Amino acid sequence: MRKLRCFAAGTLALALAGTAARAQETPLFEVYSGYTYKGANFRLADCTCGFDLHGGSGSVAFNLNRWVGVVGDFGGYKVTGLPPGVDARVFTYMAGLRVADHTHERMRPFVQALFGGARRSGNAVFQGLPAAATENRFALTVGGGLDIIASPRVAIRLVQLEYLLTTFADGRDARQHNTRILTGVVFRFGRR
Repeated sequence: MRKLRCFAAGTLALALAGTAARAQETPLFEVYSGYTYKGANFRLADCTCGFDLHGGSGSVAFNLNRWVGVVGDFGGYKVTGLPPGVDARVFTYMAGLRVADHTHERMRPFVQALFGGARRSGNAVFQGLPAAATENRFALTVGGGLDIIASPRVAIRLVQLEYLLTTFADGRDARQHNTRILTGVVFRFGRR
């Protein structure tokens, strides 16, 4: 009976160690693609105007270890709710660091800070820009999210919520405080 208990305890310890090892596998690369909503606040000389932007984002993350990764992020968004004939778009391109917890088997919370640029363009007068004007300016985003691990190669980005600062000319202080909400799919490659 004693041998049976020792065998059972040893088997249980090995099973738990195997689960812990599997839970701690960190992918070498992660590629994200998905939908993005961006709530934009632009302050013009005489008012604060809010716009909704819808589009998509993609990112590539290289995990340096189980906790820290380097991220490159790109997004394109179209402004909605504008008068007929007015077209405006915003593109973001940023890079930075992500801190993620890869120790869980089914979920991966993370926080990140990215820095780079944003480009806005329009085909008519929009936010104080003349017709067909474009502008490239500094941008940064800080926030976090939660990935649900569906399989060793695929995760669902349940939510990613970020503060996004853009510095487009607006006739005042050239600072727009925006919100960025993302959801999509993460493809995971390799092992760290």
